[in-house]
Amino acid sequence: MDEAKLRYYYNRCDPAEPLDPDDERRVPLNRFGAGNVYIRGADWTARLSRKFLLPERPTCILFTGLRGSGKTTELRALAQALDSHDGGAILPVLLSAEDGVELTAPIDIPEIMFTIIEGLERKVLELEGKASDEALDRSVVGRLWDWLGQTDVSMPRLEMGAGGPKVGIELKTRPTLRQQVRVAVEQRLSTFLQEVRYHIKALEERVKAAQPRYRRVVVILDSLEKLQGTSSNWREVMESAEKLFAGGAPYLQLGVHVLYTVPPALLFRLGGTVEFLPMIKVRDRGGAPFEPGVGAARSLVQHRIDVTDLAAILGDDWGDRLDRIIAWSGGYPRDLVRVLHALLESEQFPVPDAELDRALFQLGDEYRRIVFREEAEWLRRLGDEKQLRILDGNHREAVDFMLQNNVILRYVNSEEWYDLHPALGDLSTHLTKEAIDQDVRP
Repeated sequence: MDEAKLRYYYNRCDPAEPLDPDDERRVPLNRFGAGNVYIRGADWTARLSRKFLLPERPTCILFTGLRGSGKTTELRALAQALDSHDGGAILPVLLSAEDGVELTAPIDIPEIMFTIIEGLERKVLELEGKASDEALDRSVVGRLWDWLGQTDVSMPRLEMGAGGPKVGIELKTRPTLRQQVRVAVEQRLSTFLQEVRYHIKALEERVKAAQPRYRRVVVILDSLEKLQGTSSNWREVMESAEKLFAGGAPYLQLGVHVLYTVPPALLFRLGGTVEFLPMIKVRDRGGAPFEPGVGAARSLVQHRIDVTDLAAILGDDWGDRLDRIIAWSGGYPRDLVRVLHALLESEQFPVPDAELDRALFQLGDEYRRIVFREEAEWLRRLGDEKQLRILDGNHREAVDFMLQNNVILRYVNSEEWYDLHPALGDLSTHLTKEAIDQDVRP
């Protein structure tokens, strides 16, 4: 295979790239096969759409999924569905928490609110057809920042950027300023939230005035599931997120529809409902191949690499080798694409058996080396029973970490069930007394 084609496929198999709804590589992963069978327990675009289209009162949804499970792609499809709905469109404002939140540090209300208001105001100005500099002297963000200056905490004057002061990036990159703002907000939390909701409702009214086809606004704050911290502050970061989102995130309800992504590690910490995007079910609970899910995984691969070239990459028995890769992935879309990405770096095609074995072992070793020996027994039990039982507070923390780092995979039939990542099929062979990768272990 020539280098130009290799480069083309290598970039089509970037495991970190979320896909837009209209991307030719995208395979709808909610239903598949001749019977239109659910392979992730639900049609997630339709399920989430109804939660915003049906209620008269504003709705707050918490949504999670493993990184690379297709969550961002699903949220983009949700945004497209809401924007094009025939019965009265809802304007989706799809934002990334990475624009204003430091995801390796504890989080709090102010940075979330400023990220949302900045993003929503940019969207409103775009709908109104106004240049950014027209809003410099009357920015909603600027007015909210000035309001904070009325507290007992002295607030610095910020540099102005396009559309007003860039509070989000300042809070993300300046820990001292972030703490100042948190202290100021804490002094007047109720009135700060009232101000935020007032401005957000006013922005929603501007949306309806600028584009009458929109009857509501939904703010979708993505990427918060990436919140993880470091080895030294993982526990503190998770506790800050738990405090923020507990009980359905009452402090983060905005007066308009809103969806927040949250870390998978919070699944068993929060009192309210958390919508969790499961894996593609490529095997049933008893371990037998589930053909609709396997077919969807094959289609995912074939939408990135032509069948004729799969034969050139994997050999004449490419179908069997692809099924082996699919089984190894456990239906985890990112890992499936990661294997393809790694194989395209091979020096020889078709890829030799030893090279395929090496790629699967090296990728699997990322999971094995974060598992402690003392966790082997309950992980083995989970693999046998397909149920996730939390024994006590200390055990819950271990479960949180395993969920956050993709060691435990979640599936849905008529009920939810769990399994180990297939890379951990033989725990006893590879476990050591201590995890090798201490950078990700709390």
